[in-house]
Amino acid sequence: MANGDKVSWLNIADEASSSLLASKVNECSVMTQWSLPQACKAMEQAFQEWTLPKRIKIDNGLPFVNSKARNNPTLPILWWVGMGIEVIQNTPRRPQENGIVENLQGTTYRWVHPASYDNTQDLQRANDEISRRQREVYRIRRKEDKTRKELYPQLDDCPRPYDRTNFCIEKVHQYLSAYVWHRKVEAGGGIKLFGQYFPVGSKWKGQEVSIILDPAINHWIIALASDGTQLNMIPNTIFTQEKIFHGIGFDNQGGYLYVV
Repeated sequence: MANGDKVSWLNIADEASSSLLASKVNECSVMTQWSLPQACKAMEQAFQEWTLPKRIKIDNGLPFVNSKARNNPTLPILWWVGMGIEVIQNTPRRPQENGIVENLQGTTYRWVHPASYDNTQDLQRANDEISRRQREVYRIRRKEDKTRKELYPQLDDCPRPYDRTNFCIEKVHQYLSAYVWHRKVEAGGGIKLFGQYFPVGSKWKGQEVSIILDPAINHWIIALASDGTQLNMIPNTIFTQEKIFHGIGFDNQGGYLYVV
C-alpha cells in the first residue's frame, strides 16, 4: 500500500456467472499467512450475505488445505461438509481449474490499485465497491453489453439461507468414513493419528495397520493392513462439532472466539 505495508485479499466468486461476491483484505503479504479464524470468518460472512453454496472449489494451499498433507481433511473442509457443502479440491499445480478466481486476482489488483491507500479500512471499502461494480456496472461486450447482474438475476436469490446451527456432525463422520489411514505400530505398541495416541499392543510393533472411522458407532477401527484382523476400536473424540468450531474460531453462540 502507499505506506509500504503489504496486504493480501481473499476473493470469493460465483463460478457460473464469474461474479465477484466478496474480496476480503487482510494485513499479511500472502494468503498462506491467513489464520483459520480469519479465513473462516470471511467465508461465513459471504455465506450470510449470499447463500449457502452447494459446492465449494478450492486450491491446495493454506489456509484451507495443508499442502504437505493434501489428502487429510482440514477443519474448514469439515465445517463445510457438516453444512451440507460438496468440497472440490483442484488438481495441484493446475491453476486453470480455478480460472475465474485466478483472473479476478489480477482484475481486482488493477481496478483497486492498493498503492493508492494508506490503511486497510479504506482499501476494504474500495474492494467492496469494486466487487459491486464488477457485478452490477461493468458491461460484458461479448454478452450483449449486459452486466452480470442482468445476465444472472438469480444472484440475488438466497435458496439456502446460512444458519450455523444447521451444522450436522453426522455428515462429517460419514465423509470421514471414506478415508483409510495407514500407520506402523510404534515400539511402545501404539500409533498416532491427528495428534492422538491409539493403543494397539506391543506384540504388533512394526506392523502396518489401517485406520477407518465407522460412522454408525463413531469409533476408529484399527486393523492389520495385511489381512484386516481387527486390533482395537477407539471412540472418536478427535472430530466433534465443538473441536471443529473451536479450531476455526467459532463460539457456541453464533459469534467468534478470537478478534479477527
